[in-house]
Amino acid sequence: MKQKTADSNVSADGLTAGLAEIKTLLTRLSEGDTALRIEVDSEKDVFGDLKMLIRKIAEYIQDTNNYAHEMAIGLCEHYDTLNRISKGDFAVRSPVDSANELVAKLGELINKEADVLTSAVSRAKLAEEDRNDQLHLLQTLMDTIPNPVFYKDSNCRYLGCNKAFEAYFGLSREMLVGKEPHDLWPVELAELYRQQDQELLTNPGLQTYETTVKYADGTLRDVIFNKATFNEGGGSVSGLVGVILDITERKQAESALAFQNILLSAQQEASIDGLLVVDTSARILSFNRRFREIMDIPPHMLEAGADEAVLAYVTGRMADPEKFLEKVKYLYENSHLSCRDELYLSNGKILDRYTVPLTGEDGHSYGRLWSFRDITERKAAEQETRNAYQQLSDIVEFLPDATFVVDKDKRVIAWNRAIEEMTGLKKGDVIGQGDYVYSIPFYGERRPILIDLIDEDAETIRRKYDYIVMEDGNLFAETYIPSFQNGEARYFWGAATPLFDSHGNRSGGIESIRDITKYKHAEEEKIRLSAQLEHAHMMETLMSRLGHDLKTPLTPLLVMLPLLKKQLAGSDLVKKVDLCISSVTSIKNLSEKTRVIAGLSNAVSAYELEVVNLASIADRAVSECANMISRKPVDCRNNIDPAIVIRAVSEQLQELFFNLLSNAVHFSRVNGIIVISAERKGETLLVSVQDQGIGLSADDMKHVFDDFFKVDESRHDLNASGLGLSICKRIVRNHNGRIWAESPGLDQGTTIKFTLNEKINGDSM
Repeated sequence: MKQKTADSNVSADGLTAGLAEIKTLLTRLSEGDTALRIEVDSEKDVFGDLKMLIRKIAEYIQDTNNYAHEMAIGLCEHYDTLNRISKGDFAVRSPVDSANELVAKLGELINKEADVLTSAVSRAKLAEEDRNDQLHLLQTLMDTIPNPVFYKDSNCRYLGCNKAFEAYFGLSREMLVGKEPHDLWPVELAELYRQQDQELLTNPGLQTYETTVKYADGTLRDVIFNKATFNEGGGSVSGLVGVILDITERKQAESALAFQNILLSAQQEASIDGLLVVDTSARILSFNRRFREIMDIPPHMLEAGADEAVLAYVTGRMADPEKFLEKVKYLYENSHLSCRDELYLSNGKILDRYTVPLTGEDGHSYGRLWSFRDITERKAAEQETRNAYQQLSDIVEFLPDATFVVDKDKRVIAWNRAIEEMTGLKKGDVIGQGDYVYSIPFYGERRPILIDLIDEDAETIRRKYDYIVMEDGNLFAETYIPSFQNGEARYFWGAATPLFDSHGNRSGGIESIRDITKYKHAEEEKIRLSAQLEHAHMMETLMSRLGHDLKTPLTPLLVMLPLLKKQLAGSDLVKKVDLCISSVTSIKNLSEKTRVIAGLSNAVSAYELEVVNLASIADRAVSECANMISRKPVDCRNNIDPAIVIRAVSEQLQELFFNLLSNAVHFSRVNGIIVISAERKGETLLVSVQDQGIGLSADDMKHVFDDFFKVDESRHDLNASGLGLSICKRIVRNHNGRIWAESPGLDQGTTIKFTLNEKINGDSM
């Protein structure tokens, strides 16, 4: 029988299917089905010989029962072998030592077919591995391309992409594969992509068009799609592949240039440099497409080899033709020289020209290589950068905060007047300097500061500053410098921000610094005053409660003690009762004053004000103190002009004058004089109460308006509560005024002065 070789073109799946069929035939044969007949095309079927053998065995068994049992056992052995092979055990082999020639022959054929299958599967695996390696290499090559690359099948479904595509559009390869444009993009873009894809698939070849796409960061970018179809093995179109070029910045910079698309296409298809090779006689030997494009030379001129015509044409395009031609001739005459310079064309284009001699190892000259690179954009970008830095410097110069700017190498490029004043360093001393020169005025040494931490991780930054806020790459920090400028302590607030060029590359940083020492002190003072205010509110609450709680038990004492005194008339106990009456009266007066203080805790509102005559208020106070005045005695004079009126709370002014007058009488000497006077000073009324009493020391004048303060604590004067002047201070404060004490010294009298404003809480008279 003719056995097929291992080189037959059979797939692993085909071999497996063939083995399964053989196993089925053997199963039927082992079960006694000798009537099976098999049609075989032995020239096309790799298992044809084996099937024919099985058919002959069936016929033989049917014709004779000799060796039937042995054949059944042999067939079972072969069935087990085929069953294991069909499960992937290609190392198994059937026995070939059966006494039955046909069964033994069947074993040999099975083993040969197993060898064929093993070889075919091995080759299929190697082919699959090779295909996977090729696909992996292809994907790796695609991933190294910086531009987005994608490919689709003939139904416009995505088959794959490179990493640049994933990054630009924020879609992973898994999210992309199998999707159509309408599954991924906005309707208008998806429809455009579909139309362009269908047009290319209908008319295979290359396709280039410009459109707008939306990137993962939400920005709209101008791009060029370069697409081409690819074919199946049979030649039919299988799909398309596309490369995306982002031309946003170029369009912005060269929107007026008509050859924008040409330059972008040339950047993809050819070298960035235009190359020209000439021999020692200046005859053109070779050139690339980029050279022709840069010089805009007509194709027929180069193809014709018109050397002199090409030189004349290029010379005519120069801004200074004579200088250009002179330099070319000089270099041809001095074949050993290399040169690099810049060419300015009449259309505004600038070229970087580099030329070297072509010299052999033996020193023989073969000609010259000319290289031309279009640097118009770079020059424009450099000028744009210089303009941007100048504009930034101009803006920074007039910022109110101390501000400086550094480039990517940490050299100072801007130093405004505010930071000159703060640090004492002049602009000329720091511009162009690096090595942390900007830190010296603050720390006395060169060291990193906030602007140098922009690129550091959050943990490193927090170790440097107690208070730091990081937001989108910007840093905001507060720091304390114990010795700054003349050794004074300072608090500073700083903000540092990175700077980027038009391509998104880091170009430097800017930091603004503000001296917040006054604000910090004000904040500390605010905290202190808040604590005082809280304490005052607590005291007012206590005094209000105390005044209220004492009123109830004092009332019966004030009534019963005088009655008790009458009943004890003539007794030694009368003096003790008088002392009790005096003490209870003092407690009552103290209680009343604490209630008055509690009632003065709120500022006066405009609707509470009324026009009052100041002299009349003072007269009523004198009348209330008449008994005290006569007992002293003292001479009390009210010198306030009767024409003076002011808007105020009448009851509070009455209390104010009563307390000031009673205080003056209390500390006056016998037959002393007390003078009440007032005068206007603009919108302010200045009032004074002057006595000729015991006077005040400088220290007492600081505390005389404090709650419960007494000039002489040792006297234990029950009639002096220490709250009278404290009440006066609250009344004056409620009227937006100020109160203070003046005294030449002890035993030289005291003058209490206060002001009353015409305007209270935005209201004016």
